[in-house]
Amino acid sequence: MAILIACGREQLCVGPSLSRARHGMFAAVAKRRRLTHAAKRAAMATPHYDQFLLDATIRDPESGSNLCPDTLYGLYTSWCHLNRREPQTEKVFWSAMHTRIDPQPNGLRMRGEAAADYLLSSYPALV
Repeated sequence: MAILIACGREQLCVGPSLSRARHGMFAAVAKRRRLTHAAKRAAMATPHYDQFLLDATIRDPESGSNLCPDTLYGLYTSWCHLNRREPQTEKVFWSAMHTRIDPQPNGLRMRGEAAADYLLSSYPALV
């Protein structure tokens, strides 16, 4: 008896002696998909991202300003620290930001306490 496994457009026919390595590979792919879906659900269910954007950023598209991905995530972790919230992983954070901000250039600038905390943490020579 053969097993037919469909993965996207490809199909894989596997005989009765499915090796442990292949089984492990398929299990890892299934687990990764479950984690991706869980990350998307968590990102959509967490309203603190909107509060972060309101508190720590300002939209200024005319200035040509742009917060790169590393800076925006660093600003987010500083904001979480100041507001006693547990920061989400980068993957979950970017899943949430995908629906909230434009891709590069995003026209965002830092502001508020989180901006000060981020800058002082990232550039100690400023102190």
